[in-house]
Amino acid sequence: MSDEDHTEAAKPAVRRPRLRRRVMAVFAGLLILVGALALTVRFGVMAPPTLGMIEARTDGLAIGRLGNLKIEGLRGDLFRSFSIERLTISDEEGVWLEARNIEMTWRYLELLRRRFHAESLTAEQVSILRRPTLTEKKEEAGGLPVTIVVDRAALRLALSEAFSYERGLYDVTAQLRIRRQGGGQQGEIHARSLLHEGDRLDVVFDIGERRPLLIDVEAVEAQGGAIAGALGLPADEPFRLAIEADGRSGEGRFEALARTGERTPLQASGRWNADGAAARGQVSLTASDLTSGWRPADGSTPPTARPAAPVCSWCCPRMSCPSSPALGTWARLASPAPSRANSAT
Repeated sequence: MSDEDHTEAAKPAVRRPRLRRRVMAVFAGLLILVGALALTVRFGVMAPPTLGMIEARTDGLAIGRLGNLKIEGLRGDLFRSFSIERLTISDEEGVWLEARNIEMTWRYLELLRRRFHAESLTAEQVSILRRPTLTEKKEEAGGLPVTIVVDRAALRLALSEAFSYERGLYDVTAQLRIRRQGGGQQGEIHARSLLHEGDRLDVVFDIGERRPLLIDVEAVEAQGGAIAGALGLPADEPFRLAIEADGRSGEGRFEALARTGERTPLQASGRWNADGAAARGQVSLTASDLTSGWRPADGSTPPTARPAAPVCSWCCPRMSCPSSPALGTWARLASPAPSRANSAT
């Protein structure tokens, strides 16, 4: 074989390594480009111009029936830990909720699993300035698109007299898990008064179709206070609320009691199982300013007292209630009393 034949045979072998090197170089270049873009997105959101743009885009964002959102002073890493200097929610009458110095640490990658997971959520103070004017409720189907998990929340809650008839100041801690698509909720909320030692609110709940039911609510105000006022009850009288419900495997029980001063606007108990449900109690809708204007679904005036009348048969005839025939619930409605505003004048 001649030297020319050896040279021709060697050419393909030389070309293959060169082609391989070129492909690897292009692939490496693409990796560097993708990495650069990822870093730009990852750390670009930390730049002040980007944070300012996000603030502007969220200005006036509608929050369901509650009103419109506005945030100011957004800082930090939006993909890990960030803070907001001031957050407000406004309705047609102006700002009704204000929160200051909010800090949150979260796991953004869990959004890929349709899960919003906040490890820590704190606020220096959240102030409720008055009762909001809620917009008309819209029908929503399917529930939340993502599961919401808050491992630890802590804040200082301030309630104004315009909201709860008496000023309130509380240290609040909470942990929450709200499953998407109506999959249930569970959590704990604890509030301790800073103005009246011993006054408190404790809520523990676990509600879901495939889990045991648990509801445990207890509120105590020795001389009345903002918790009672927030429920539309007198804020200057001793107040106690206790609600317990638990059930599993198709059976369970509940008890509910609310006392304000010498009155008992709510007292009820009941049980349910595979054979049906039975409950008995009394409720005074006029005891609270929030329900004093309530009327039955047919528009009639509720009677002063109507014992032994199934609630489902006269107060909500247009609503379907599968347990209506089995219920022994009855309602005792106190005669209308003047509103707090009228009594003050």
